[in-house]
Amino acid sequence: MNVSSNQKRALVAGLLALAVVAGALVHAHEGRTGGGDQASGPGRSVGRTVRRFVAAQLYRIPPSFSQTNAVTLAQSIDMLSENQGELDRWFPAMRAANPSLVILKYVSGSTSHASELLPPSEYLHGTDGSLCVQAQFRNVVMNVRDPGWIASRIAGARSPGFDGVFLDVMGAAPVAPGYLSCIPVDPATAQRYTPADWLRDTTAEAGIIKRALGSALVISNGLDNGSGFFDPRAPTSLLLSTSDGALAEGWMRDKSRPAATFPTIGSWMDDWRMLTGDGARVVIGMVKMGSGTTPAQIDQWHRFSLATFLLGASAGSYYDFIGGDDLAANLADSPSEHVDLGPALGPATQQGDAWVRRYLKGMVVVNPTAAPVAVPLPRPARDLAGQSVATSDLLPAHSGDVLVDD
Repeated sequence: MNVSSNQKRALVAGLLALAVVAGALVHAHEGRTGGGDQASGPGRSVGRTVRRFVAAQLYRIPPSFSQTNAVTLAQSIDMLSENQGELDRWFPAMRAANPSLVILKYVSGSTSHASELLPPSEYLHGTDGSLCVQAQFRNVVMNVRDPGWIASRIAGARSPGFDGVFLDVMGAAPVAPGYLSCIPVDPATAQRYTPADWLRDTTAEAGIIKRALGSALVISNGLDNGSGFFDPRAPTSLLLSTSDGALAEGWMRDKSRPAATFPTIGSWMDDWRMLTGDGARVVIGMVKMGSGTTPAQIDQWHRFSLATFLLGASAGSYYDFIGGDDLAANLADSPSEHVDLGPALGPATQQGDAWVRRYLKGMVVVNPTAAPVAVPLPRPARDLAGQSVATSDLLPAHSGDVLVDD
């Protein structure tokens, strides 16, 4: 029997309506503390401590991009998300070069483009009845509780060649003032959405999608940063209760802020604490530098964020540093991120104003303060530039070092 796409959509929507009416159950998020082992997890590359993630959909892949480029990328990372159709033809070669590579299909979890014409029930509106539109990309916020909308996300996620789906726009940004042309109204309350209620609904949506996809990975973008993760009123960590993992796109810094602006010690601690745990869920820390930054600023932020990442990293932690605002920066590799420290020997500890963490083959040291700090070393080591550090490492303000034992 030939079934149209609209009929298929209606059929799946009808089945999903039962789940939505009953209410999508959200499992309580288990607390994650302590220093987790980094020995296993999806997409694990042997011989380096930092597990790397790249969101290829952030910048369009040009026609000049070749299989050689794709294979080189695959060999340097552990997890990749992409718009279907950009890298797919090279998946076999990429997987041959890196059999552990995890590839996720990009799907927006809560927005569609203004040019799409979808059933009226799938849209949200402002208090005046207008659509809530994101100006830069002309994206419209959708009703994440609507069975038809959820059915379309499931259908879009089911594609051969992928290991799962990357659900974008699952955090509280769409209900933050200024992100859209209006704050959408929650159909359940007839009032403007609050961040807590929006996260409740996107978390439930992710759970329905996860149950439909089974063993396929579901990674949601919406953790924002450590402060959002631990927010007592609307914790973005709720997303981890139904997804296999989630991305913090504003980890350590907001790219719209000057590069000379650094996090407070409290928010910096939240950023690395959100990585700690048993590795049962994937947590990705993405650092975006944006445009208008100097090479010195990029280098400082790379050192600071990489060492901070390693303070808290567990088996489920991934790192993505984007040192500019173009494709080259997005896909760039760095020898510093291929360091092999072996397993962590325990959690991070404070040493004066600095923080340190010991690994089998070295240690990481971070200075989150606005003044230089000298950190005594237990044994001679070398930094990532190959420079010998004998008895003490002098760290400038807001900086970090990754040290390999001699």
